Amino acid sequence: GYWSHKKGEGHDKEEVLTEYMLLLDNRFRREAELALVCFDEGGLGTGINVMRFVQMNKPILGFYNPVIKKHGVNVNNILQLKLEYPTLVTLHQYHDWSDIQGSVVAYLRNFKKP
Repeated sequence: GYWSHKKGEGHDKEEVLTEYMLLLDNRFRREAELALVCFDEGGLGTGINVMRFVQMNKPILGFYNPVIKKHGVNVNNILQLKLEYPTLVTLHQYHDWSDIQGSVVAYLRNFKKP
């Protein structure tokens, strides 16, 4: 498949894998109507992916637990998303996993495609 074709051209395996994953990720983002994100273990990858959805004008429903500050997650950066992109980013603070289900159901019930 993809690797066999690129290997013959002398490409690095890690670069080819990254290129292939980017193709799949881009297709996924194009097809997605919105992104559901839990920021509890947010890091660079989560931030990059969230900004890719924002760049594509895709709505984001995000969740964060304020306790995550203790684990090095910058909650202020998460909250800034809502301030900068109020029409795209909806954030909910939660304290227990059971808080999330009701928020997702309510959001999806009122969701209109962009």
